[in-house]
Amino acid sequence: MKNPKIGIQLYSLRGEMEKSVEKTLERVAEMGFEFVEFAGYFGKTAEELRTLLDKYGLEGASVHQGFDFNTTEEEYIKQVEFLKTLGVKFWGVPCVDKSNFIPYEPLRTLTQGFNTLGTFLKRSGMELCYHNHAYELELYKGKSHLDRAFDTFDRCLVSPEFDVCWLNYGGVDPVDYIKKHGYYSKIIHLQDYKTENGKMKFTPLGEGVVDFSSIIKAIKDSSIEYLVYEKDEWYDDAFADAEKSIKYLKSII
Repeated sequence: MKNPKIGIQLYSLRGEMEKSVEKTLERVAEMGFEFVEFAGYFGKTAEELRTLLDKYGLEGASVHQGFDFNTTEEEYIKQVEFLKTLGVKFWGVPCVDKSNFIPYEPLRTLTQGFNTLGTFLKRSGMELCYHNHAYELELYKGKSHLDRAFDTFDRCLVSPEFDVCWLNYGGVDPVDYIKKHGYYSKIIHLQDYKTENGKMKFTPLGEGVVDFSSIIKAIKDSSIEYLVYEKDEWYDDAFADAEKSIKYLKSII
């Protein structure tokens, strides 16, 4: 398959986005990212954001947006119209409380809620994705919450947006999950880390413990089309971390 597109989760640059959305998007484009994944809109309208995306040649391919069981259809309509203006393809749910994964009734209720939102998005030309952390890999009656969830979700309506960093940190091989679910997953988070003094510390891509060479190989054998660089925390210069990461990523694709 052709090389996937490389984008950035703007949560990684949230400090810069608070200062100036336009300057941040300009810098993102200069570094060579092809698309962005929004995590908040910083007071901008959909039209204002679309104008900036077009100005700097960026695709607004994805968003991280929460899931609320109480959201009405009218509210979904408003949210989807906003996302359609941006050109969004993927609505990624960043997390839900782990109590929702307990079988049988909580997981059944979560599945029904996801299927309802997934159906609504599919009619609008978008996909619903779920983004993992490490806690979903905790075992319940011999099976991880993440495995049980994706065995339960309707694969036509809910797909994974795996975060390889959190998979690795949770004690599983990201390659195994890509091989198992990659035939219907279109987007993935690439994040790196190392352990210092017993604590997790996020790093630019290629400077931590995650085996990206094997991951990229598995991605190329999957249906994944969008690679999202992310770094949950920065310690010095978030732009410098992003620049190091995209250079590394381009060198191994």
